[in-house]
Amino acid sequence: MKAKDLAIGSRALAPAKDPSGKEVGVLLFRKDEKTVLAYSNVCTHQGCAVSPKSSKEDFYCACHGSRFAPADGTVDEGPAIAALPRYAAAIEGDDIVAYITAAE
Repeated sequence: MKAKDLAIGSRALAPAKDPSGKEVGVLLFRKDEKTVLAYSNVCTHQGCAVSPKSSKEDFYCACHGSRFAPADGTVDEGPAIAALPRYAAAIEGDDIVAYITAAE
């Protein structure tokens, strides 16, 4: 994804591949001009897909209603009790790069 396509304060879902080549989704949050945060889009409650599309400013799991804070991946509203796994990410030139092998 291009950095210019993710405005400061906005969220997105980007396609990626894990080390085995499997397609996965990565949730992105543009914190500021130089910082982007990346998280797994797999809900920590029961493994459903988490989306950046929400009426609130959070990441949302439509299966059971869990909400996660984009600034740190923590649970804003359950039933999930664990934060989303975070990946190392950076803005490199014009691109946003998420390193999905390095969960923090």
